[in-house]
Amino acid sequence: MSSRHKSREYALRSLYNWEFHNDGDKALEEIDYFPALDDSEREEITTETVVTVHYLVKGTLENQSQIDKLINKYSTRRKVDKIELVDRCILRLAIFQILFQKKVPAAVLIDEAVKLSLEYSSNVNYKLINGILDTIRKEEL
Repeated sequence: MSSRHKSREYALRSLYNWEFHNDGDKALEEIDYFPALDDSEREEITTETVVTVHYLVKGTLENQSQIDKLINKYSTRRKVDKIELVDRCILRLAIFQILFQKKVPAAVLIDEAVKLSLEYSSNVNYKLINGILDTIRKEEL
């Protein structure tokens, strides 16, 4: 598994943990970037991974309002608050990267989001994620 994929996976877990446990009054400084890892697992994380995860999580949360507007605009079935939590986190993370991480091709980021969906979500929700992200790629870039 590539270090970029692992970084995205850690970022997804962090966003999920943040969303699941946040009642709206936590500050960004209180983010657990590596939830559910024991000390030995945390010690194995490289500095590059830490920097990447911090960038992805903070960037996604700081731009969440803009990202959610895009999800609502291009999701034909459900609004963002009705999308399952893990899928919502995958979408937000991928959209942040598509909009702000221009050095990685959007098609690669969409493929990564689909892989995360297949790993962490139901077997059918990857279609929703792929459809929304592909439409955003076509319409917004």
